Amino acid sequence: MKDKKQLPLEQKEKAVHGERIFPLKKYLTTLQERYPIVTPHWHEEAEFTLITSGVCTYQVDLESFQAMPGDFVFIPPLALHSIAILPAGHMHSETYVFHLDFLGASSAISDAPCQAAADSPFSYSKRAPGLPGCPRIVL
Repeated sequence: MKDKKQLPLEQKEKAVHGERIFPLKKYLTTLQERYPIVTPHWHEEAEFTLITSGVCTYQVDLESFQAMPGDFVFIPPLALHSIAILPAGHMHSETYVFHLDFLGASSAISDAPCQAAADSPFSYSKRAPGLPGCPRIVL
């Protein structure tokens, strides 16, 4: 996992995601012409998003990828990330932000496969061009 000392403190999100006893928070996001971006930020929690409509571009650390309706996007803890739409575009999503301890990951995260998953953003969709029901994964 990344070291917090390497991250710009001015870009740390100040929102509290859930409560100590239930560290999970749901957000509904709408990006449109008046509000076309989620500015770059990071937080100690993981983030899992379902794109419900529209198209957007995620930037996670130095990688960019497009997300479409039906895509699931995972942002690992401490990843600097932002979201933007094209001019005249829109995007709606449901996002769950949670501390990995919520999943019981504090002991398992030291395991190499768990660590790799926690450190890598990905997008998953239940559809792929020409192959209905086939997953689309963007790494």
